[in-house]
Amino acid sequence: MHEAGPDRPQVKRVSAGFTSRGLRVEGRAALLAKVVRYELPLEETLLMLSAFGWDSDEELYQLSGQDVIALLDRYLEGALTAAQVQHWAELLEMRDDVGFEVKQTDLLKQIIFRLANPEVNRTITRTLAVEIQAQLIEEAS
Repeated sequence: MHEAGPDRPQVKRVSAGFTSRGLRVEGRAALLAKVVRYELPLEETLLMLSAFGWDSDEELYQLSGQDVIALLDRYLEGALTAAQVQHWAELLEMRDDVGFEVKQTDLLKQIIFRLANPEVNRTITRTLAVEIQAQLIEEAS
């Protein structure tokens, strides 16, 4: 357990799976999975996830290349907009509780940064989405 401080309130485990705030520990991982899958509407999920705070000592979800490919498939099918893809990447960028598939860690980090920051990278387009998917597939094989 970590010491409480201005950036880290004290949260004690009081029974298996629960914190002293009454939140299920497993619930955070499930909420992260919903964010990774970009299950709409996201407002309630993000509100519940905010109850856990930003920092985490462990990665509760491991982002995979397949997660990114699935999201970009939805964009290519017209189910998501470029702004939603950017929002998704922004939600994942810099989270302590989301890790990356070991064999694609560097590429996944680059992709999340690229998608979260199109103003300093490339605009999110169908061409970019297809290129990213091809990179992920090539690196996975």
